[in-house]
Amino acid sequence: MEIQRFLKVSPHSFAFSHVASVAEGLNYLKNRKHDLILLDAAMLKESNFFMFKHEKAKENIPVIMLSELNEQDSKRQAEIAGAADYMAKNEINLFHLQKTIMTVLKLNET
Repeated sequence: MEIQRFLKVSPHSFAFSHVASVAEGLNYLKNRKHDLILLDAAMLKESNFFMFKHEKAKENIPVIMLSELNEQDSKRQAEIAGAADYMAKNEINLFHLQKTIMTVLKLNET
């Protein structure tokens, strides 16, 4: 995945885990401490999504949603997910991804 490649070469030394489903994400949330979640909008359709949303809210973990949709639809999906920000997948580059992650993490600290 290109996003993983971006994060590996980042000077910020991000540590990350990748999950393939909401159910797997729920397991990670229950068993590990996370500072931020990059959420693929495609996962919003999974049946466990509302359980995921509840769990991440309980832990106060910020979400950056990644979407292939247009700006209007992306904003709506980000609101549904409780996301702090969203990014269009086709517009992600290393600088923008790092900047967005760092901004959301700083905002969540306050």
